[in-house]
Amino acid sequence: MSRLAFLKCIFSKDYISALVDLEAYLKEFGTTQEQDHPLEFYEGLCYLQLNKFDQAQSIFNEIIRSNVNYQDSSWVHYLDRYYLAISYFEQSNYEQAVSISRK
Repeated sequence: MSRLAFLKCIFSKDYISALVDLEAYLKEFGTTQEQDHPLEFYEGLCYLQLNKFDQAQSIFNEIIRSNVNYQDSSWVHYLDRYYLAISYFEQSNYEQAVSISRK
């Protein structure tokens, strides 16, 4: 089911259905990885594409925090910061978007 949610998010662009599958999988089995990213990453992408920026920011911030706590900031994938910056940019919070992209 995690693979199906990933495919719906990335290829079908069916964000609502992908979120349903992601949430069901996460609730039953917990997190896993798909294509070098945790499932929460795809959840954040879905929220971003649905213009639910607060949820997207919360998820991307938590992914970043988790990676920093696990090792250090070098473990943060650049796409986590990239999509977090986009969520701020979409809300016209340009200073925050630039600040995140420079880390």
